[in-house]
Amino acid sequence: MQPTATDSLPTMPREIDPAQTFEALVSWVQEELIEKKKAPGVVVGLSGTDSILAFLVCAEAFKRAGRPERVVGIHYGEPQKTDDKFSKYELDADEDQQTCRLDYDPWFQKNVVPWLKEQAPQAKVIVDGSINFSSDSHRWAALMDYSTLQNADTGAMRRPGDNFWVVGTRNATEEALKSYSNISALASVQPLRNLWKSEILKICEHLHVPQEALTRSRVADCKCGRFTQQAVNIEEADALLMIRGGQLSPSYAIDNIPKVTRLTLESFIATQLANSGFKKEIPYIPSPSIAKAVEVEDTTYLAAKKAAQTGNDTKPISAAVPQIIKGGHANAASSLVCSTGKDVTPWLPEALALFNTPGLRSSHKRSMNEKIFAGSSELDIPAMARLSRCNARIGNYGFSFPRFRYLTQHAGENASLVEQFGMQRLTRDTDLRSALLPDPDKDLLGAGFAWQDDKWYVELRRSYIVCANMSEQNPTTIVMRNNSYYYGRDRLSAPVYVSYESVTPADIQAITPEMLDNSGRFTKWQDVFKHKDSLEAADKLKRVESALGYLDGFEQNMNQWLKATGPTEQKPVAGPDHSTSESKGGYQALVKFLEHKSVQSATGKQSVFLGNVDEHKAPWFPKSSIMVTPQLVEQMKADANVGKLLAGIDTSGAALTLMTGEEGDFPVVSGSKLHR
Repeated sequence: MQPTATDSLPTMPREIDPAQTFEALVSWVQEELIEKKKAPGVVVGLSGTDSILAFLVCAEAFKRAGRPERVVGIHYGEPQKTDDKFSKYELDADEDQQTCRLDYDPWFQKNVVPWLKEQAPQAKVIVDGSINFSSDSHRWAALMDYSTLQNADTGAMRRPGDNFWVVGTRNATEEALKSYSNISALASVQPLRNLWKSEILKICEHLHVPQEALTRSRVADCKCGRFTQQAVNIEEADALLMIRGGQLSPSYAIDNIPKVTRLTLESFIATQLANSGFKKEIPYIPSPSIAKAVEVEDTTYLAAKKAAQTGNDTKPISAAVPQIIKGGHANAASSLVCSTGKDVTPWLPEALALFNTPGLRSSHKRSMNEKIFAGSSELDIPAMARLSRCNARIGNYGFSFPRFRYLTQHAGENASLVEQFGMQRLTRDTDLRSALLPDPDKDLLGAGFAWQDDKWYVELRRSYIVCANMSEQNPTTIVMRNNSYYYGRDRLSAPVYVSYESVTPADIQAITPEMLDNSGRFTKWQDVFKHKDSLEAADKLKRVESALGYLDGFEQNMNQWLKATGPTEQKPVAGPDHSTSESKGGYQALVKFLEHKSVQSATGKQSVFLGNVDEHKAPWFPKSSIMVTPQLVEQMKADANVGKLLAGIDTSGAALTLMTGEEGDFPVVSGSKLHR
């Protein structure tokens, strides 16, 4: 007789070692999620044995990583109820519907929550009674809100590194039965995906999980997608699912599961899969009948490409860049940078900004980087991706000076907004106007404002922005030029300079174009990998990333202060602290400044527009904008909700921007628009 395919299958279900399996899960979370993927923290919805195990695995992994407080478990229930009545689960008369009802019993918070707090005392375990706990969608939505929102009432987002990944509790049994809810796909992590329910119970027994939780696992719970047949026959149901999945010989069911039980479970499984089998194909995606975008070939792009190839006037390139980014023309962005006939340096600001184009492929970014940076071809894939992100951020800052310009202006007798924020006005010889200097305004580098603490120094000057890490371990100074054709581009020869040696505030305040170009203390950004030195390329990028991150935090802090009518909600990661009780916030100062501007515009001076753009983006294509008029100022005095004024758009995830035009501040006026 020829052997059949089933002859080679195991005749008994696999036997796991609970201690070693738990250890393997902990190691996976620590090594794969925390160390490799840099998971900032996790939040787990707590309801039964699956979630208890997921929580304990994560708590132990983050404890070993030295960050036990970054694990949060939330049980959604009604903590105000204290009766002891047992939950009653009932099937509807029509069993095909597989629905049930329950009376609430707060057993989890009474018997399990205290135990979890003992097992993981440095993690956070919360009982939340603010939502409809019996609604699966409400529980998942609340978890997602907690993972990303600092304040659910105001919609304030958590800062990067302070957010959480949502941990799911889907197991192999639920995966095979398709009994999980569609919304569970929101989870970022599914650590129990390869464990059968019976194996999870075995590990929970090994961990001495409270018996109440183990008992409840064998009771129907429709909230968790577990019905009577499965609940009271967990091991048998798992075995039949293993047989369906080709992991166990069918002979096991015949020899070990009573016929009546087997037939009942097989009928249940068939019905469940018939009702839920569609889930394995979710999400439904159309066939690849996508209309290809029309290549960008209009007059603006063609003029930009010609300018890039000839190396003459760069303004046609500047005019095209915002529209290329807005339209997501990745091929055009890469082609423009890579097809330049001469040195890209004259229009390097635009080339850096083009790294913000949506849809750029890794191959695009590599080609663009190799065109700009000598020596970058030796960078590995992760370093190339980091360099591209640095370029995008630097490109945005170089074109964001219009909004800083307004923040540094006086408003009548009132100090500038940046001074009220906490920066100090600088005075030096080069700030004085001179007829020998080129227009506009006859000053070399423009008025400056500085802020510093023990480690960081930030300076805003009309010609450039400086952010310096003054620590002995990682000294870094980055100088980013104002790339405006009106002022700044004619003051410094390169858009970005970097120094990796110790530079003091006094050194920075004494900066001249000659010092940046010829002192040997600064390197032009495009030459940062050109020469071999003691610093590896990855370390150079890491230091610049750190400085850009601090500057991002500084700007975010300033923006939150401008929108605050009192103390800001939390202590900032960068810049002056306005979270103390005596802080008045910057909103009233902003209103006074805009009132002054509205009066000026009424007398014929240039109008100012209040807008909002994505944080850390150049002031092109704001989400919304509105002209500053005396009427608007009166509205702002009466209602501090800026989002309501800006066409109802929530500004919590965006930066307020003061602009010279309704559609934003462009490098140059564009004569035509690119299109798809």
